[in-house]
This record gives sequence, C-alpha cells and structure tokens, in this order.
Amino acid sequence: MLKSRIILLLLIVLPVWSLMAQQRTVSGKVTDETGEPIPSVLVLIKGSTAGTTTDLDGTYSISVSGDVTLIFNMIGFKGQEISTKGTNSIDVTLQESSVDLNEVVVVGFSEVERQHLASSVEQLDMDLVKSRPIFKLEEAFSGTIPGVTLMQGNNLPGSVPGSISIRGISTLQNAGPLVIIDGMEQSLTDIDPNQVKNITVLKDAASAALYGSRGANGVIIIETDRGTTGQFKVNLHSWGALHNPIDLPNFVGATDYMKLNNEARGHQGQSLLFSDEDIAASESGNYTNVNWLDEVMQRQSYSHNTSASISGGGGVGTFNLMLGYIDENGMNELEGSNKFSARFNTNINIADKFVLLADFYAHRLQVDRLQANNDGHGLYQLAWRMNPTQPIFYDSDLEDNYILHNNINPLASINHGGSWNALHDRSTINLRPKYFINKNLSVEGNVSYMINKSANKYKRLTYKFFDGDGKPVNIWSNSVGASQGVSQSQVTARALINYEKELREGKDKIYLLGGVEIMNNTYTDYREFSKSSFFAKLNYSYDNRYLIEATARGDGSSKFAPNNRWGFFPSGAFAWNIHNESFMSGLVSSGMINNLKFRASYGLIGNENVDPYLWQEVVNTWGWTMRVPNPNFSWEKQRQSNFGLDLTTFKNKLNFTAEYYHKFSYDLIYSNFPVPPLTGSYYLTSSVNIGEVEKKRLGVFGQLFR
Repeated sequence: MLKSRIILLLLIVLPVWSLMAQQRTVSGKVTDETGEPIPSVLVLIKGSTAGTTTDLDGTYSISVSGDVTLIFNMIGFKGQEISTKGTNSIDVTLQESSVDLNEVVVVGFSEVERQHLASSVEQLDMDLVKSRPIFKLEEAFSGTIPGVTLMQGNNLPGSVPGSISIRGISTLQNAGPLVIIDGMEQSLTDIDPNQVKNITVLKDAASAALYGSRGANGVIIIETDRGTTGQFKVNLHSWGALHNPIDLPNFVGATDYMKLNNEARGHQGQSLLFSDEDIAASESGNYTNVNWLDEVMQRQSYSHNTSASISGGGGVGTFNLMLGYIDENGMNELEGSNKFSARFNTNINIADKFVLLADFYAHRLQVDRLQANNDGHGLYQLAWRMNPTQPIFYDSDLEDNYILHNNINPLASINHGGSWNALHDRSTINLRPKYFINKNLSVEGNVSYMINKSANKYKRLTYKFFDGDGKPVNIWSNSVGASQGVSQSQVTARALINYEKELREGKDKIYLLGGVEIMNNTYTDYREFSKSSFFAKLNYSYDNRYLIEATARGDGSSKFAPNNRWGFFPSGAFAWNIHNESFMSGLVSSGMINNLKFRASYGLIGNENVDPYLWQEVVNTWGWTMRVPNPNFSWEKQRQSNFGLDLTTFKNKLNFTAEYYHKFSYDLIYSNFPVPPLTGSYYLTSSVNIGEVEKKRLGVFGQLFR
C-alpha cells in the first residue's frame, strides 16, 4: 500500500515538477541609443498572445516555457526579435525609426512589411486626420492620398458629405470603393475619426484582386483602436465648429429688379409692371425689399463632436470602449441631426497561442428635416423663385399673416409646411478567433453579423391662410404618416490560414495567405443574395531586392444568371528595391538615397455592385413582360496595369512617387437597357453587359518632411 502511494505521488509530482522546470522568468531592460530607459515597450512571445510591457524604468519580466523568441515593439523605434535560448536576462537597445507605423502595412487579410510590397498601396497619415476637426471620416480623404478624391456633396445634417473615388470612375454603377473595417464590410459613416488606428488604400489590381468581384473601385481598409497590455487610458475629444454658406448668388434689390423687369416687358411690348413712383419709393427705402435667401437662413449652422474612450489590458486580454456623440444643426430651427455610437473592441487571451478578437458596434442616427427641404435644395429653390418686391406678411393685425405668392411662401414652409424625421439604427458583431500553430503559421476565423433598420415619419398640421382683410384664402391641409424602412441583415463567415517565414538565414521572406468566404444578405422586402469565394495570395522577397506578388480569387454570386455566376480574378506584381543593390551602397550610406523602388503590376478584378434578380424576367399584373430575361448576364470586369517609382531621399526628408496606370473596364452593367417593345408592352427593358471605359493617367506626388 505504501509503495502504491509513493508511485501515485511520483506520478502527480513529476509532471508538475517537469512543467515548473520548463517555466522560467526572463527579465531585462529596454533603452534607446543614448541609454535612456523606454517605458511602455510591448514585449511579446512570438507565435503566441502572451506578453507584457516595460515600466517607467524600462524594465520588464516575463514567464516563458522553454526557448522562445521575444518581440520588442515601440512606436517610433525599430522592432527587434531576440531568442531566449541559454539566458534568463536580455537587455535591448532600440534604434529610432523614421518610418514608424509604415513599417508594416495591412493588405487584405494579412500584414506585409512595406519594403516587401510590390503593388500600389498607400497609408493615410493619421496625424492629418486627428489633428483637424474632421466631422465625418469621408472628409479625411480630401487631398490627402494621391489618386483618391472626394466629390463634395451637400452638407445637409445627417447626410454623407460626398462620394469617394479611387483613380476615377470606370463604371455605370455605384463607383464607391469597398470599405473593410476590422475585417468586416461596413460604411465609412460608421466610423468616428477619433476611433481609427490606421487607414490603408489598395489602388491597383494587384492589391485589390484579393477582393475579386468587389475590388474594381478600389479598397479602403480601416483598423480601429484596441487596448494595450499594461496601459490604462482615458481619452476625451471634443470640438465644435461654425459653418457659413459659400458661393451664394448675388440677388438684385427691389429697385434694380423693378428696372430690369420693366425693361424686359418693354422689349416684349408688354405693359410695365412698376411705375416711376414705385421705383422712386424703392430708391428712398419706402417699398418692400426682401432678401428671401437671408430670410430662410435663420441661424448660423453649428456642429460638435464629442468622443470618449476607456482602454486597458493585462494577461487575460485587452479592451477599448469608445463612445461618441455628434450633433449637427441646419440653418433653421427644425433642421438637424444627432448620432450616438458605441464601439467595444476586446482581445481575449484564451491560451498562450489562442486569442479571440470580439468587436461590438451600434449607432443610432436621428435626422430632422423640413418637408419642403427633405432633399437639401427645395427650400432654397423656393426662395430663389421669389422676387424682392414680394412681401412676407400682410400689413394687418393678424399674427403671422403670410402672403402666398402662387401658393408659395418659404417662411410659411419653414413654420407650417411640416417636418420629416428619420431614425437609422445599425448594429454589428464581429468575432475573429486566431490560433498560432507556431511562430510562422496561424489559422484564423471570422464570423460577423450586421443589421440595419430605419423608419421615418412626417407631420403637417392644418394651417389656414387669410388675406389682409382677415378673410380665408387657402388651407394647407393636415398630413401625417409613417413608414418602416427596408431592413438589411448580413452574415459573413471566413476561414484563413497565414504563413510567414524568413528563408536563407533571413535573406528572403515569404508570405502565404489562403482562405474561403461565404456571405449572405437578406432584406425585409423579400430580396436575398449570397456569395462564395476562394482566394490565395503570395508575397516573396528575394534578398530584399526582388519582390514578387501573386493573387488569385474565385467568386460566385447569386446575382447573376446560373451559367455565369462564377468569376476568376488573378493578378501579379513585381518590384525591384534598387537601393539594396551593391552599386547603390555609396548613395545609401551618404543618405542621398534612402529608398528607390520600381513597381509593375497587372491584374483582373470585377464589379458586382447591382441589385439581385436583374437577369430574370419581370411580368406585370396584366401578364405583359416588363423585363426580358438575359441568361448571359454576368460580372463587370476590369483589366488594370500599373507602373510606379518610389524614391525617398535626403535622409528621409523627401518622398517622391510617380505612377502610371491603365484601366480598361468592359462588360459594363446596364441595369435598365431599353428594348424595342415587340411583345406589345408599352415599356420594355433588359439587364445587359454593354459598353467599355478606358482610363490612362500619369501622376507625380512629392512630400517634404522637416
């Protein structure tokens, strides 16, 4: 019995002792090149999610199992990877870096060092975003990235400020780029600029082909802020702005209007409308003189943006809770919008090599407008129709005794024309589990769900108009109604495998990515469409001089005819880091040239941005065909070639980029192509692939740093 107990005790103690023998503590100090300690340096075990940060003295301590590789990272410094083999004490000296966040670039579903990129990829300088009072994220793309333009729209409260195009418009459909936020397709209007960590723009086919059928208009990839291990932060941003209208028309006053009106009537042989006495009275200020545009702009528009975040983390994981409130007012008391948003990002370290990224987002946007100005132009069009000799009110004892001029009075439309109110809700859940098989290989999943809901109502109370004698002349009748908007739900599931490894003792590096994706969209008006995708990507750097990039993606969409639902979108790119050649060593060591790269790419991408069921026949209630079926209806396609030159010189003080691209779009989608009504229908259409667009451009961009 005693012998059995001893054996049982050994069976319990030996594995624990063995595990304790493998566990050890590695500690040290991190300093800069001058010997000063660096606090808040992130220290991670490569191939896992375990890590720590340095304290105010630059010291750290971390428990490891066996021999591992530690990664030391800090913004503004070059990262280092050091093995713990044979030592329990590692002191590190970090060198300052001139490229900061540009060292690693998010491209698609992986990250690649910028020096190993062969395609046309740009990162937005976040200092240009967070240092300016940008109200909506679309405004951050105005003049900040070469080839990316913002076409300014209206500034009506609650509206999108404009449309973004990457390298112009090459389609008859919506030309807006695909927006990916934390791996999930969303809208730019969902993002508060204060919540953004980095923004990457994929401009050519070689980079955008990873998104296949959705990449023809370019891709914008956004990562939002997450918590940091060992750092508890509370941030508050708030600003306000006053808005003034610009480029307003210069209207004539009453006197000039009278003279011009009489002159026009005289040329046409008509009787004059205004007498000389009327004109003299106007010149002396004794005649009606109304500036209707000033009357409808009752106040100065004001807006403000307030956001707050609480973030932190430890061994279990990190979190970041971000709250935002945006208020925007129009130029009268009834117009305005306000938006409440909440975003919660968390990283949960389930095990050393297993992490779950869970993101939750919700917003509510309320928009208040006038019925007369629901499109942003109606009220001002009414004001432009009025002439300055038309008074607003009768000269009577009745309060607000408006004069209707052909049933029009812009001031009456503001106060008694009715209001329109809308409510927009959006909620998303995004789960991304990731498992590190080893330091080079990882597998990742992504399951996301988004639901959009909206509703609106309008209201106008009965209002009776009287003439100057108090007699009723007109009635704006009561009008009340409400409607529920079409709700949309989107479910996406994705599986990825990433492989990254240095070869030939660090001379070469390979990046491999493979994945599958399915997406389903359902609407409450009984529409539904689905898509399946398979994709793979290779980046290879040979001796850090010659770079190869290859991408292939296959997409199948239910939007198209059964025999034309699948499309294949391949691309390839090559780049040459000329500055790493031996014959450039003199210029590089002197600082005259820091980076010189030549790039070339070619690829095929597509566009599926159309409504479902367009290829099918539509028959009305009379049995007449309204849309002719098209079994050949398929993808819109685009071939694109790109040649680029990147130059950084004068000790990283001058960046210079020159690019030439050629885009050829064909099989353009025309949703309602007129068809001769041979069947007896009075109106007949069909959805076809027709037309071509070709674009060529050479662009040069330079940036100077102090």
